[in-house]
Amino acid sequence: MDTDITAASSISSLTSEVQGIISGIPVPFYKDDKACDSLTSASCPLASGDTFAYQVSFPVLKEYPTIPVLVRWDLVDEAGGVVACAEIPCKIQ
Repeated sequence: MDTDITAASSISSLTSEVQGIISGIPVPFYKDDKACDSLTSASCPLASGDTFAYQVSFPVLKEYPTIPVLVRWDLVDEAGGVVACAEIPCKIQ
């Protein structure tokens, strides 16, 4: 996933968290505590109002069942605030 984001507040670090929502239950898929390394047009720290590009991919493991799933992605700052999020309907195959 590639996206452009404008910071609503100052940010010193970012964490990327991906969950699969299966039958309404969030199941952790992937977590990256060094999401600042995935910024492609800026670097941390970021000031409020800074626009930055973020690029992420994550593995789909063979252990995952072959089912439809709602994938929720959150980009979270050091205080636990959600900087950006997306919900993407997917099917694991």
